[in-house]
Amino acid sequence: MTTDSISTPLRIWTLSSLAVLALVSTVWATAAFWPITFLGHRVDRDTGAVFAVDPESPAARAGVRVNDRIVAIYGCAMAMW
Repeated sequence: MTTDSISTPLRIWTLSSLAVLALVSTVWATAAFWPITFLGHRVDRDTGAVFAVDPESPAARAGVRVNDRIVAIYGCAMAMW
């Protein structure tokens, strides 16, 4: 058995595993953060301050008001938007 016959399947397996990992990570991130865009508030990307809240939105029902600052999402601190 040559080195090439051993390394080629390993190389294919490694690349396939990385591709699957990238896909799963993308799907997870989309599922986790996708609802944030539909909460009914607009945030200044520089400061994290809310500058608009839709009156009938989940954000309004949760008590988010204009000039509030969003500092964490799902318990993760937001250093920048």
